[in-house]
Amino acid sequence: MNRRGSPPDLGLSDPNDSGPKGDFLKLTTMLGILLAILGVLALAYQGFSYTHREKVLNLGPIHATRDDTQHIAIPPGTGAFALLGGAALLVIGAKQKPKYS
Repeated sequence: MNRRGSPPDLGLSDPNDSGPKGDFLKLTTMLGILLAILGVLALAYQGFSYTHREKVLNLGPIHATRDDTQHIAIPPGTGAFALLGGAALLVIGAKQKPKYS
């Protein structure tokens, strides 16, 4: 507390904050950006691969393992849908301006 009895300003509050509606707009914009990026990545790579190591033989000092590579395909329609959804959220976030009191 300072000499006047009010808590010190730690710079955590934004004087231009528009309240819950402003937070919703930020959330909408951030979600739109994330969805658009994921859509572009899904269209570019169309899936991903990972390797799973499995023990085949374990007899004392003799060990044998096998690496299995799995590919998960992402359909192009899913990437396009995510990209369009992200673009729609960005447009919604841009059109709704926060109301300042």
